[in-house]
Amino acid sequence: MKRLAGAIAVLLTISVLAQVRAEAAILIQTVRSLAENTLGTGTVKSVRTVDVGATVLISWESVTYKAANSAAATRELLYAEAALATGAVMGPLQDVRRIRFTIQKGDRTLATGEVWRVRSLTLAFADELGGGTYKAAESKTKPVAPGGDASMAQ
Repeated sequence: MKRLAGAIAVLLTISVLAQVRAEAAILIQTVRSLAENTLGTGTVKSVRTVDVGATVLISWESVTYKAANSAAATRELLYAEAALATGAVMGPLQDVRRIRFTIQKGDRTLATGEVWRVRSLTLAFADELGGGTYKAAESKTKPVAPGGDASMAQ
């Protein structure tokens, strides 16, 4: 009887692990597809998930980097690229709470960053782009109620 109970427990564990792996594989493919819909086919180099899919680790080839651009222009473009790519993933995938990413050009890392559902996008740039961290300025405008001009934040 104990052997049968043990065997059933092992089979249930294997079944649950197989389901978790299948769900992770589907999530990885979905993340890749959503990011490449924004960045372009073949730009995503790698995707992994941790925390049962709550955190996504993604690396992609920059589509905006041009060596001829100034460091300031490149920083702005990379920030916009990261915002679009991560937004394309986080928008439809409500279970993803955080994305950590690397933006590359060939073998060079241009920037790394992360975005949380509760925190804004942050980028850390490579030294060749001036280094440092870039975070968007907080908006000082107040939302306006639809159909009127009264501010919603009173």
